[in-house]
Amino acid sequence: MLYAILDGVKSPAIPDANGICPICKKEVFSRCGQVYVWHWAHRAHKGCISDSFVRPDSFFQDKWKKFFGAEKSEILIHKKGEVHIADIVSKDDLVIMLYDSRISKKIISNIEDFFGERMFWVIDAKGQGFEIRETDLSISYRKYFHNTFDIKEGNIVEKETGEVVDKRRMYLPKYKYLWSKSTNGGNTLVEVTKRHVFVDSGLEEEIVYIPKGSRYFGTENYEKCKRVKIDDFLIKYC
Repeated sequence: MLYAILDGVKSPAIPDANGICPICKKEVFSRCGQVYVWHWAHRAHKGCISDSFVRPDSFFQDKWKKFFGAEKSEILIHKKGEVHIADIVSKDDLVIMLYDSRISKKIISNIEDFFGERMFWVIDAKGQGFEIRETDLSISYRKYFHNTFDIKEGNIVEKETGEVVDKRRMYLPKYKYLWSKSTNGGNTLVEVTKRHVFVDSGLEEEIVYIPKGSRYFGTENYEKCKRVKIDDFLIKYC
């Protein structure tokens, strides 16, 4: 886990520290090496309650939990006579689950059934075994736009005439990206989930949104996608 109770406060791991697990209330100690993300661990033979929703801590999880802070990360949810940990709970009580590795259909189904409709995923594309790339339509449009128009003082202007173009009369593709499976074996979460997905695809300031439903499965697996600025995402959900 990335957070434990330290001096009465939910805190990230720091070197040479002992804390209390917020779940089982047992003592945990910090692991702050140079290879793995800094985290808290239970003493040998004093493990916490088993939670099939939990994965080993990673730098991907650490990054996203730090975006939201300790108060919104690793939240216990009591429901249906069970207790599970939500990676993040947004300001509107939406559950955000983080995944950067393979995951079975059964666990996907269990997580979505437990948290219900008010949840979505943020995942690491590389860990899930697929890639995001720009559509041919978007590439063609971008080249056409670059060759034909300029942007001056916030207006779209024709290079040849200098006239301002009415944005409402221009075709602006809503979806600029599609995804395709890049590794063999095992389904990716994106192929089987019934929830919306946001993909951390390595773009520094953006993530890619994959809406649920209307998926096509052929020679390659495609899904209409669109970019979302991370700052806008955080403003909406933090």
